Amino acid sequence: GTTYPVVGSASAGSILPVIAYTDVGQDRWYLVMDMDGQAKWLSAGFAQLPAGAVLTPAATTPSPP
Repeated sequence: GTTYPVVGSASAGSILPVIAYTDVGQDRWYLVMDMDGQAKWLSAGFAQLPAGAVLTPAATTPSPP
């Protein structure tokens, strides 16, 4: 969320594996593996997925900020 500190960044065009997703209200969040191998939540507004991407809903993963 925008009220939390930034915990990482990636350059435009970076490819990060998506582990899962969750919807919080009308917002979608992706749990991604960052360049250091850490799982972090990324707002869908900052991501572009390939056509036909199949995503797994987050069932037991921590909630995004």
